[in-house]
Amino acid sequence: MEIKSIVSVLLLNIIGIRGVKPLIPCGSSYGSCQGNYCCSKNGYCGTTNDYCNVSKGCQIGYGLCYQDTVDNTKQCGKGKGICANGNCCSKYGYCGISDSYCNIANGCQIDYGLCYSEEKDITRCGIGFGSCPENQCCSKQGTCGSSDDHCNINKGCQLNYGLCYDTPENDTPTTQKCGPNFGVCPDNQCCSSKNTCGETDDHCNLQKGCQNAYGLCYEDDNGSNKDDNYLKECGPDYGMCTEGKCCSKDGKCGTEDSYCNIKKGCQVDYGLCYTPSGNIREGSGKSCGRNYGSCDFPECCSKSGKCVLGNNECLESNGCQNSYGICLSQS
Repeated sequence: MEIKSIVSVLLLNIIGIRGVKPLIPCGSSYGSCQGNYCCSKNGYCGTTNDYCNVSKGCQIGYGLCYQDTVDNTKQCGKGKGICANGNCCSKYGYCGISDSYCNIANGCQIDYGLCYSEEKDITRCGIGFGSCPENQCCSKQGTCGSSDDHCNINKGCQLNYGLCYDTPENDTPTTQKCGPNFGVCPDNQCCSSKNTCGETDDHCNLQKGCQNAYGLCYEDDNGSNKDDNYLKECGPDYGMCTEGKCCSKDGKCGTEDSYCNIKKGCQVDYGLCYTPSGNIREGSGKSCGRNYGSCDFPECCSKSGKCVLGNNECLESNGCQNSYGICLSQS
Protein backbone atom coordinates (compact mmCIF):
# COMPACT_ATOMS: atom_id res chain seq x y z
CA MET A 1 0.00 0.00 0.00
CA GLU A 2 2.85 2.37 0.93
CA ILE A 3 4.70 1.59 -2.32
CA LYS A 4 1.53 2.33 -4.35
CA SER A 5 1.12 5.68 -2.60
CA ILE A 6 4.71 6.63 -3.34
CA VAL A 7 4.26 5.66 -7.01
CA SER A 8 1.06 7.76 -7.21
CA VAL A 9 2.81 10.80 -5.78
CA LEU A 10 5.69 10.38 -8.22
CA LEU A 11 3.29 10.10 -11.16
CA LEU A 12 1.47 13.27 -10.08
CA ASN A 13 4.79 15.12 -9.82
CA ILE A 14 5.82 13.90 -13.27
CA ILE A 15 2.49 15.06 -14.72
CA GLY A 16 2.93 18.46 -13.09
CA ILE A 17 6.48 18.76 -14.39
CA ARG A 18 5.43 17.91 -17.92
CA GLY A 19 2.80 20.66 -17.79
CA VAL A 20 -0.28 18.47 -18.18
CA LYS A 21 -3.28 20.42 -16.94
CA PRO A 22 -5.39 18.84 -14.21
CA LEU A 23 -8.93 17.77 -15.05
CA ILE A 24 -11.60 20.39 -14.37
CA PRO A 25 -14.67 18.95 -12.60
CA CYS A 26 -18.22 19.74 -13.75
CA GLY A 27 -21.80 18.66 -13.20
CA SER A 28 -24.47 19.22 -10.56
CA SER A 29 -21.96 19.75 -7.75
CA TYR A 30 -19.44 21.85 -9.69
CA GLY A 31 -21.28 23.78 -12.44
CA SER A 32 -20.76 24.08 -16.20
CA CYS A 33 -17.66 23.78 -18.35
CA GLN A 34 -16.41 26.98 -19.96
CA GLY A 35 -16.20 27.83 -23.65
CA ASN A 36 -16.39 24.90 -26.06
CA TYR A 37 -15.85 22.14 -23.51
CA CYS A 38 -18.15 19.20 -22.78
CA CYS A 39 -18.94 17.65 -19.41
CA SER A 40 -18.40 13.87 -19.46
CA LYS A 41 -20.48 11.28 -17.61
CA ASN A 42 -17.65 11.12 -15.07
CA GLY A 43 -17.97 14.84 -14.37
CA TYR A 44 -14.90 16.34 -16.08
CA CYS A 45 -14.49 18.94 -18.86
CA GLY A 46 -12.95 17.99 -22.19
CA THR A 47 -13.35 18.14 -25.97
CA THR A 48 -12.95 14.56 -27.20
CA ASN A 49 -15.70 12.20 -28.26
CA ASP A 50 -15.64 10.51 -24.84
CA TYR A 51 -16.59 13.83 -23.25
CA CYS A 52 -18.98 15.26 -25.88
CA ASN A 53 -20.97 12.31 -27.23
CA VAL A 54 -24.46 12.05 -25.73
CA SER A 55 -24.40 8.27 -26.17
CA LYS A 56 -21.33 8.17 -23.91
CA GLY A 57 -22.99 10.13 -21.14
CA CYS A 58 -22.23 13.77 -21.99
CA GLN A 59 -24.11 15.93 -19.45
CA ILE A 60 -26.20 18.28 -21.57
CA GLY A 61 -26.85 20.92 -18.91
CA TYR A 62 -23.18 21.50 -18.11
CA GLY A 63 -21.44 22.13 -21.43
CA LEU A 64 -21.59 21.31 -25.14
CA CYS A 65 -22.87 17.90 -26.26
CA TYR A 66 -23.62 16.23 -29.58
CA GLN A 67 -25.26 13.06 -30.80
CA ASP A 68 -23.39 9.90 -31.92
CA THR A 69 -22.06 11.74 -34.95
CA VAL A 70 -21.99 15.43 -35.69
CA ASP A 71 -24.12 15.75 -38.81
CA ASN A 72 -21.93 18.01 -40.93
CA THR A 73 -24.15 17.17 -43.90
CA LYS A 74 -27.28 18.69 -42.37
CA GLN A 75 -28.07 21.97 -44.04
CA CYS A 76 -29.23 25.06 -42.17
CA GLY A 77 -29.96 28.71 -42.71
CA LYS A 78 -32.68 30.60 -44.52
CA GLY A 79 -35.16 28.14 -45.97
CA LYS A 80 -33.28 25.16 -44.45
CA GLY A 81 -33.95 25.47 -40.72
CA ILE A 82 -32.05 25.57 -37.41
CA CYS A 83 -29.25 23.27 -36.24
CA ALA A 84 -30.07 20.99 -33.29
CA ASN A 85 -28.14 19.53 -30.33
CA GLY A 86 -25.97 22.59 -29.69
CA ASN A 87 -24.63 22.72 -33.26
CA CYS A 88 -23.70 25.90 -35.12
CA CYS A 89 -24.70 26.92 -38.64
CA SER A 90 -21.68 27.86 -40.76
CA LYS A 91 -21.64 30.62 -43.37
CA TYR A 92 -21.95 27.86 -45.99
CA GLY A 93 -25.18 26.56 -44.43
CA TYR A 94 -24.05 23.36 -42.71
CA CYS A 95 -24.28 22.26 -39.03
CA GLY A 96 -21.19 21.54 -36.93
CA ILE A 97 -19.38 22.36 -33.69
CA SER A 98 -15.85 23.37 -34.70
CA ASP A 99 -14.51 26.93 -34.79
CA SER A 100 -15.14 27.17 -38.52
CA TYR A 101 -18.85 26.61 -37.86
CA CYS A 102 -19.34 28.44 -34.56
CA ASN A 103 -17.14 31.53 -34.64
CA ILE A 104 -19.02 34.67 -35.65
CA ALA A 105 -15.80 35.94 -37.22
CA ASN A 106 -15.95 32.92 -39.56
CA GLY A 107 -19.52 33.68 -40.63
CA CYS A 108 -21.58 31.66 -38.11
CA GLN A 109 -25.28 32.36 -38.71
CA ILE A 110 -26.69 33.40 -35.34
CA ASP A 111 -30.34 32.92 -36.29
CA TYR A 112 -29.91 29.22 -37.11
CA GLY A 113 -27.85 27.75 -34.28
CA LEU A 114 -25.34 28.55 -31.56
CA CYS A 115 -22.51 31.01 -32.24
CA TYR A 116 -19.73 32.62 -30.24
CA SER A 117 -17.47 35.62 -30.66
CA GLU A 118 -13.70 35.43 -30.97
CA GLU A 119 -13.28 35.57 -27.19
CA LYS A 120 -13.21 31.91 -26.18
CA ASP A 121 -13.56 32.32 -22.41
CA ILE A 122 -17.35 32.43 -22.48
CA THR A 123 -20.19 30.77 -20.63
CA ARG A 124 -22.96 29.16 -22.65
CA CYS A 125 -26.65 29.53 -21.69
CA GLY A 126 -30.14 28.75 -22.93
CA ILE A 127 -31.80 25.46 -23.77
CA GLY A 128 -29.41 22.62 -23.00
CA PHE A 129 -27.00 24.83 -21.06
CA GLY A 130 -29.01 26.47 -18.28
CA SER A 131 -28.92 29.96 -16.76
CA CYS A 132 -26.15 32.55 -16.62
CA PRO A 133 -24.38 33.44 -13.36
CA GLU A 134 -25.92 36.14 -11.16
CA ASN A 135 -26.45 39.58 -12.78
CA GLN A 136 -25.58 38.36 -16.29
CA CYS A 137 -27.77 38.14 -19.38
CA CYS A 138 -28.21 35.32 -21.90
CA SER A 139 -27.87 36.60 -25.47
CA LYS A 140 -29.70 35.46 -28.57
CA GLN A 141 -26.54 33.51 -29.44
CA GLY A 142 -26.64 31.62 -26.13
CA THR A 143 -23.69 33.27 -24.39
CA CYS A 144 -23.57 35.05 -21.01
CA GLY A 145 -22.53 38.66 -20.61
CA SER A 146 -23.63 42.14 -19.59
CA SER A 147 -23.43 44.12 -22.82
CA ASP A 148 -26.42 45.59 -24.63
CA ASP A 149 -26.17 42.76 -27.18
CA HIS A 150 -26.62 40.27 -24.33
CA CYS A 151 -29.25 42.08 -22.22
CA ASN A 152 -31.56 43.90 -24.60
CA ILE A 153 -34.82 42.02 -25.21
CA ASN A 154 -35.10 43.79 -28.56
CA LYS A 155 -31.85 42.03 -29.54
CA GLY A 156 -33.02 38.58 -28.48
CA CYS A 157 -32.06 38.40 -24.79
CA GLN A 158 -33.43 35.12 -23.34
CA LEU A 159 -35.21 36.18 -20.15
CA ASN A 160 -35.67 32.62 -18.84
CA TYR A 161 -31.89 32.19 -18.54
CA GLY A 162 -30.69 35.47 -17.00
CA LEU A 163 -31.42 39.15 -16.64
CA CYS A 164 -32.89 41.15 -19.53
CA TYR A 165 -34.09 44.70 -20.10
CA ASP A 166 -36.35 46.34 -22.63
CA THR A 167 -34.82 49.45 -24.16
CA PRO A 168 -36.50 51.66 -26.77
CA GLU A 169 -34.69 51.76 -30.10
CA ASN A 170 -31.75 54.18 -30.23
CA ASP A 171 -31.84 54.50 -26.42
CA THR A 172 -28.61 53.47 -24.71
CA PRO A 173 -29.29 51.87 -21.31
CA THR A 174 -27.75 53.70 -18.37
CA THR A 175 -29.28 51.74 -15.49
CA GLN A 176 -30.10 48.13 -14.76
CA LYS A 177 -33.73 47.13 -15.27
CA CYS A 178 -35.78 45.23 -12.70
CA GLY A 179 -39.30 43.96 -12.04
CA PRO A 180 -41.46 41.04 -13.16
CA ASN A 181 -39.82 40.70 -16.59
CA PHE A 182 -36.27 41.61 -15.62
CA GLY A 183 -35.38 40.21 -12.21
CA VAL A 184 -33.99 41.53 -8.93
CA CYS A 185 -31.74 44.56 -8.38
CA PRO A 186 -28.17 44.10 -7.06
CA ASP A 187 -27.59 44.18 -3.29
CA ASN A 188 -28.69 47.35 -1.48
CA GLN A 189 -30.55 48.76 -4.48
CA CYS A 190 -34.27 49.42 -4.92
CA CYS A 191 -36.56 48.73 -7.88
CA SER A 192 -38.61 51.80 -8.82
CA SER A 193 -42.10 51.97 -10.29
CA LYS A 194 -40.36 52.52 -13.64
CA ASN A 195 -38.48 49.21 -13.37
CA THR A 196 -35.03 50.72 -12.85
CA CYS A 197 -32.53 49.99 -10.06
CA GLY A 198 -31.14 52.74 -7.86
CA GLU A 199 -30.80 54.15 -4.35
CA THR A 200 -32.73 57.44 -4.53
CA ASP A 201 -36.01 58.20 -2.80
CA ASP A 202 -37.80 57.81 -6.13
CA HIS A 203 -36.48 54.24 -6.29
CA CYS A 204 -36.82 53.17 -2.65
CA ASN A 205 -39.94 54.86 -1.28
CA LEU A 206 -42.95 52.53 -1.21
CA GLN A 207 -45.25 55.52 -1.47
CA LYS A 208 -43.61 56.25 -4.82
CA GLY A 209 -44.08 52.73 -6.15
CA CYS A 210 -40.95 50.91 -5.01
CA GLN A 211 -41.35 47.19 -5.86
CA ASN A 212 -40.38 45.29 -2.71
CA ALA A 213 -40.32 41.91 -4.49
CA TYR A 214 -37.35 43.04 -6.60
CA GLY A 215 -35.11 44.97 -4.21
CA LEU A 216 -35.02 47.01 -1.02
CA CYS A 217 -37.85 49.41 -0.14
CA TYR A 218 -38.80 51.64 2.78
CA GLU A 219 -41.93 53.34 4.03
CA ASP A 220 -41.85 57.10 4.44
CA ASP A 221 -44.07 57.08 7.52
CA ASN A 222 -41.73 58.19 10.30
CA GLY A 223 -42.51 55.04 12.25
CA SER A 224 -46.24 55.68 12.40
CA ASN A 225 -47.30 52.61 10.39
CA LYS A 226 -48.81 50.71 13.32
CA ASP A 227 -52.04 48.87 14.00
CA ASP A 228 -53.93 52.00 14.96
CA ASN A 229 -57.63 51.86 14.22
CA TYR A 230 -57.65 55.55 13.37
CA LEU A 231 -54.48 55.66 11.26
CA LYS A 232 -54.57 54.77 7.57
CA GLU A 233 -51.64 52.77 6.17
CA CYS A 234 -52.47 52.29 2.51
CA GLY A 235 -54.58 53.54 -0.35
CA PRO A 236 -54.72 56.87 -2.21
CA ASP A 237 -52.19 59.33 -0.73
CA TYR A 238 -50.76 56.59 1.53
CA GLY A 239 -49.17 54.06 -0.82
CA MET A 240 -48.95 50.29 -0.91
CA CYS A 241 -48.84 47.63 1.79
CA THR A 242 -45.60 45.73 2.29
CA GLU A 243 -44.61 42.06 2.60
CA GLY A 244 -47.43 40.63 0.52
CA LYS A 245 -50.23 42.19 2.60
CA CYS A 246 -53.64 43.37 1.44
CA CYS A 247 -55.08 46.89 1.71
CA SER A 248 -58.57 46.86 3.24
CA LYS A 249 -61.38 49.26 2.37
CA ASP A 250 -60.46 51.17 5.56
CA GLY A 251 -56.87 51.65 4.39
CA LYS A 252 -55.26 49.12 6.72
CA CYS A 253 -52.68 46.46 5.79
CA GLY A 254 -53.23 42.81 6.72
CA THR A 255 -53.60 39.24 5.45
CA GLU A 256 -57.00 38.15 6.76
CA ASP A 257 -60.16 37.77 4.71
CA SER A 258 -61.47 41.16 5.83
CA TYR A 259 -58.38 42.76 4.27
CA CYS A 260 -57.89 40.62 1.14
CA ASN A 261 -61.38 39.81 -0.12
CA ILE A 262 -62.32 42.01 -3.07
CA LYS A 263 -65.98 41.60 -2.15
CA LYS A 264 -65.18 43.21 1.20
CA GLY A 265 -63.49 46.22 -0.33
CA CYS A 266 -59.86 45.13 -0.78
CA GLN A 267 -58.03 47.85 -2.76
CA VAL A 268 -56.31 46.06 -5.65
CA ASP A 269 -54.00 48.97 -6.50
CA TYR A 270 -52.39 49.02 -3.07
CA GLY A 271 -51.63 45.40 -2.18
CA LEU A 272 -52.66 41.79 -2.74
CA CYS A 273 -56.34 40.94 -3.21
CA TYR A 274 -58.31 37.84 -4.14
CA THR A 275 -61.73 36.99 -5.48
CA PRO A 276 -63.23 34.12 -3.47
CA SER A 277 -64.77 31.19 -5.33
CA GLY A 278 -65.93 28.70 -2.72
CA ASN A 279 -62.76 27.89 -0.81
CA ILE A 280 -60.49 28.73 -3.74
CA ARG A 281 -58.76 32.03 -4.32
CA GLU A 282 -58.72 32.67 -8.02
CA GLY A 283 -55.80 33.74 -10.14
CA SER A 284 -55.21 33.79 -13.86
CA GLY A 285 -54.15 30.12 -13.75
CA LYS A 286 -51.55 30.64 -16.46
CA SER A 287 -48.36 28.57 -16.40
CA CYS A 288 -45.27 30.05 -14.77
CA GLY A 289 -41.75 29.08 -13.79
CA ARG A 290 -38.43 28.55 -15.53
CA ASN A 291 -39.88 27.54 -18.89
CA TYR A 292 -42.81 29.98 -18.88
CA GLY A 293 -41.77 33.20 -17.12
CA SER A 294 -43.27 35.27 -14.32
CA CYS A 295 -46.81 35.88 -13.10
CA ASP A 296 -48.36 39.33 -13.29
CA PHE A 297 -48.55 41.32 -10.07
CA PRO A 298 -49.98 40.51 -7.57
CA GLU A 299 -50.12 36.80 -8.39
CA CYS A 300 -47.64 34.23 -7.12
CA CYS A 301 -46.19 31.23 -8.93
CA SER A 302 -47.24 28.09 -7.04
CA LYS A 303 -45.17 24.94 -6.57
CA SER A 304 -47.18 23.34 -9.38
CA GLY A 305 -46.27 26.17 -11.78
CA LYS A 306 -49.59 28.06 -11.88
CA CYS A 307 -50.27 31.76 -11.27
CA VAL A 308 -52.60 31.95 -8.25
CA LEU A 309 -53.72 34.22 -5.43
CA GLY A 310 -53.90 33.04 -1.86
CA ASN A 311 -51.91 32.59 1.31
CA ASN A 312 -51.45 28.80 1.14
CA GLU A 313 -50.24 28.61 -2.45
CA CYS A 314 -48.14 31.75 -2.06
CA LEU A 315 -46.22 30.67 1.04
CA GLU A 316 -42.51 30.04 0.46
CA SER A 317 -42.77 27.09 2.84
CA ASN A 318 -45.31 25.51 0.46
CA GLY A 319 -43.01 25.77 -2.55
CA CYS A 320 -43.96 29.20 -3.94
CA GLN A 321 -41.42 30.11 -6.64
CA ASN A 322 -40.24 33.57 -5.63
CA SER A 323 -38.26 34.11 -8.85
CA TYR A 324 -41.48 34.16 -10.84
CA GLY A 325 -43.93 36.12 -8.68
CA ILE A 326 -44.62 37.40 -5.19
CA CYS A 327 -44.27 34.92 -2.32
CA LEU A 328 -45.22 35.19 1.33
CA SER A 329 -43.03 34.28 4.27
CA GLN A 330 -44.78 32.74 7.26
CA SER A 331 -44.36 34.92 10.34
